[in-house]
Amino acid sequence: MYLTMLFALMHDDVLVVTSNNAARLYARIVYAQEHAEEIIRDMEEGTANEGLDLTESERAMAEGLMTADPDRAGQLRSILDTGRENFIPRNYWPHLLSARFWLAGSVGVNVAKVRPLLPEGTVYYDIGYGASEAKINIPCRPESGYGTLATLSVFYEFVPVGGGDPLTADQLEDGCEYEVLLTNYGGLYRYPMHDIVRVRGFTGNTPNVEFVTKFREILNIAQEKVPASGVLGCIGTVAGGMGFAVRHAQVYEDIAAQAYRVHLEPEPGADPDGIDLAGFSEGLDRLLGETFELYDRNRKLGSLNRPSSVLMRGGWQESLYDRREAEGAPRSQIKLDVKTVEPPDERWVLRRE
Repeated sequence: MYLTMLFALMHDDVLVVTSNNAARLYARIVYAQEHAEEIIRDMEEGTANEGLDLTESERAMAEGLMTADPDRAGQLRSILDTGRENFIPRNYWPHLLSARFWLAGSVGVNVAKVRPLLPEGTVYYDIGYGASEAKINIPCRPESGYGTLATLSVFYEFVPVGGGDPLTADQLEDGCEYEVLLTNYGGLYRYPMHDIVRVRGFTGNTPNVEFVTKFREILNIAQEKVPASGVLGCIGTVAGGMGFAVRHAQVYEDIAAQAYRVHLEPEPGADPDGIDLAGFSEGLDRLLGETFELYDRNRKLGSLNRPSSVLMRGGWQESLYDRREAEGAPRSQIKLDVKTVEPPDERWVLRRE
């Protein structure tokens, strides 16, 4: 993150930023705030911080790309002198025009974290929905998490959520949700993506599709079938109403308790002692009931109980990224699950409701 921001901050004429997951850009912005003095000093001197864990060849490569730039360092120091909270892209990349992230699914909620940090008027585009098997949609509109189905990429079939025979693209209905099957030139035949998409209107007669969630990311203790991404959105709304922001959250289906157990790490700066976990759980329960009909029905029937909440220590999210990276996943491609099949490591638990 240090080198990413060191090289990126060399330029004041950045026009577009792109990151699959907006949370990764947010983490780098915060990191740059925390290490602003070292970054500015390296920029002034054309060096790479001596504290970085680099091999001799890596350091030679990094410093070979550096050019001492006292003028740019002075600009950045002037921003920092007005307050560390002002050391953000809004001020050091004032000409930014556009940002591209995943706007849909469980990671789409992270875009809200970066909006206040980027220049006013920045236009947000979805980076597009796809996988190694196929490019699935083509975003055509700003501020939209959906795109037109890429019909020449592969052959698609869609299984209605709730059951039914597979349908072809010309048979889809607006507003309905489907599981995606692919047949491609690489030899995959009726391959289940385990993705759920929603139709969001049509471009001509071609459906626009939006990624909703992974099939495994459906919370379903009592046939309520609530997408984990929807729960994540409700978590952010309730937390915001209580005056704090959530850095990361995961939901565990506590079958014994017949309830969701929400684990959340607040953003730095929040007072952990000031977070009313019981009040948070009650607010989340109300909002889930207002948002998801089947959740509300099961709560009234008594087949679901009120969620409970667990406050996690700072650094928990980063530890999850570290673990996935150690398993071989490229950090920029990691998408942390919202629904978990096992409770998080107890060592990260700060306080329970």
